[in-house]
Amino acid sequence: MQQKQRQEVILFYNSLLSAERAGVEVLSSLVHEIEDNNLKIILGIFMRDEGINCQIFSTLIKNSGEEPGKKTGDFVQKVKLLEKIEDKINLLLKGQEWVASQIRKNRSLFIYGSEAMFMESIKIQHEENVDYLKRSISSS
Repeated sequence: MQQKQRQEVILFYNSLLSAERAGVEVLSSLVHEIEDNNLKIILGIFMRDEGINCQIFSTLIKNSGEEPGKKTGDFVQKVKLLEKIEDKINLLLKGQEWVASQIRKNRSLFIYGSEAMFMESIKIQHEENVDYLKRSISSS
């Protein structure tokens, strides 16, 4: 792979790593604010998955000979500014949609089979999270 393309991949992985870190932090906070036990369990699963994604991105970056970035996305601050739990859940939904859309838009970066597979599974995971949150919001 050309060095320029590899650097694009690393930048992309670091941007998603930053977003997933923010997801872990936001979900960790939301789990303590939510009263609905079913939603609390699901958000706990989302949080676990976001943590696993952080490990995947860190490993992919390290396997490329680079060090993973240390940033956490500004999504955390955006959610903290909201007062209503419903607004926080709606913004979480948008954050999940953002990750899935970024992966869809950048599919051409993944030329190795295992990387493409990881990215597809992370995309699907976020799409499923969106579907669940939309169902949960509409049934409330």
